[in-house]
Amino acid sequence: MDKGTSTAAAEAFLLRLARGLHQFGSPAHRLEDALGRLCNHLGIEGDFFVMPTAIFARIGSGENQKTALERVSPGSHNLEKLSRLDRLADAVANGRLGLEAAEKQICEVMSAPDRWGPIATILAFAVGSAGAARFFGGGAHDLFAAGLAGLALGLLEILVIRWPDARRVFEVFAALVISITAVVAASFFGCSAQVVTLSGLIILVPGLTLTIAMAELATQHLASGTARLTGAIMTFFLIGFGVSLGSRTAIFLPEPQTMPPILLPPWSEPVAIVAVAFALVVLFRAHPRDTPWITAAGLIGFYGARFGGIFLGPELGTFVGGVLVGVAGNAFARFLSRPSAVVSVPGIMLLVPGAVGYRSLMSLMERETLLGIETAVTAAVVASALVTGLLVANIILPPRRPL
Repeated sequence: MDKGTSTAAAEAFLLRLARGLHQFGSPAHRLEDALGRLCNHLGIEGDFFVMPTAIFARIGSGENQKTALERVSPGSHNLEKLSRLDRLADAVANGRLGLEAAEKQICEVMSAPDRWGPIATILAFAVGSAGAARFFGGGAHDLFAAGLAGLALGLLEILVIRWPDARRVFEVFAALVISITAVVAASFFGCSAQVVTLSGLIILVPGLTLTIAMAELATQHLASGTARLTGAIMTFFLIGFGVSLGSRTAIFLPEPQTMPPILLPPWSEPVAIVAVAFALVVLFRAHPRDTPWITAAGLIGFYGARFGGIFLGPELGTFVGGVLVGVAGNAFARFLSRPSAVVSVPGIMLLVPGAVGYRSLMSLMERETLLGIETAVTAAVVASALVTGLLVANIILPPRRPL
């Protein structure tokens, strides 16, 4: 095969791989690193510039140099397909698979149906929201109402998939539905509307996006990090508008009942973490065999942050949780030759500052400016501590794989 043809085949493969990894949730700093290493293994020159909505690539050198632009949409996490693409790229790098065959397999992976169907997804939303209510100090009534809110969110998610034009205002509709559910539940069941609203929205709140944006900024991927951060802030505003709109329904309902909360025993907390871990397996589209690893990462990160907070404070305690989750993810990647994201992404979901960011926005919308700014600063400190913990984890146990 001549050099020109080889460069063309490499370009087609790398661009297809880049689109797939981007679509399944790989952030800019990891994606650029993975593509750069693959170019080195293939013996060709390549530079990549990744944004949440575009991929720029320069592949080859001299007269065989190719420049390409791929227009993409911000992807959602699919950890099983991300792992399959990582394994496929590894096979190409080691010479076990040709470029053309690999490109065809990428197409098969991207077009394959998701393992988890709509019913599992809806139930995962309900379980995740109910588990989050336990973290926020809710009682039995709050958990039940939060589960109903999550169920409504899951149903709306399935409907939006079938109605693409509604995707652009999905956050507003979702926040509106959850807020109405919380207000109705508070009026008739005596639960906390604030806890139910926050628990129902926690999966939707872009805390993970905010953390990824901070990680990209910390690794000098400034354009991608700034764009992602702006997107996260806009999502916060859309959610806040939907919640404010939904809370207006309270004027048409009877006064909330004053019922004593049904407190839950201490052992319910680790049970809630395990339940949320199972929900994250479905929501992040992970393989069922990864459930024990994801559950362990969730427990390690949550209680690492809890005990770290005793000595460093609640915000900096997140740093300890981030270190532990990062080390766990790198160990998983080293010993099982799988992407660390399979463990680290669900693991940090219990640590991301989404709830704090949401509270900051609601304080600002209620004209409590000083409280809103103070809470926003807290959210930034938590995100920075988490990102720093993940970066320190790479020093303690360096990763052997970029993803």
